[in-house]
Amino acid sequence: MNFRTEFDQLIRAGVRGFWITTHEEERVLPEIQATIKRGTLFSWSSSSGTISLADNSLIVPPDDGLGGTLSKMMYEQPEGEWWLILCDPHEHIGVATKRMLREMLMQKPMNRGRFIVISPKMDIPLELNKVIMPVHFALP
Repeated sequence: MNFRTEFDQLIRAGVRGFWITTHEEERVLPEIQATIKRGTLFSWSSSSGTISLADNSLIVPPDDGLGGTLSKMMYEQPEGEWWLILCDPHEHIGVATKRMLREMLMQKPMNRGRFIVISPKMDIPLELNKVIMPVHFALP
């Protein structure tokens, strides 16, 4: 089964958190964007902050960190369904961010967001391993 098919099946099954293990961020991002058919996409990295992938506008500056992004998404949710792609967040996932992610992923009726972690490391924090689905992105 190819990545798009597997990812699409998991989306339709209602999975809300994904941990995609790959060293090829530049290859997996277009695959994610092509598979997600509805909702607003945002991307976070420690160097660029949070941007809207629709128009590349800055939503949360990098200095606010991952915690600032999660706070904004939690308390000032975008309209409709939304996706937040976290690029290499492992060094930024502390106690508070793990808790925020877990709460956001478990509050389905109140939270319309889904999360995708893209990382070369397959180190899903123990506190998140029941709410985030591991997905492998194979080399070509």
